[in-house]
Amino acid sequence: GDIVISARKRAGVPVIKISSSVEAENF
Repeated sequence: GDIVISARKRAGVPVIKISSSVEAENF
């Protein structure tokens, strides 16, 4: 989950749903 969130932050995409690791993995 943390790796995906970090990758989205690098892409400039605001990550609002941090608690939802499942939804983060979908991206």
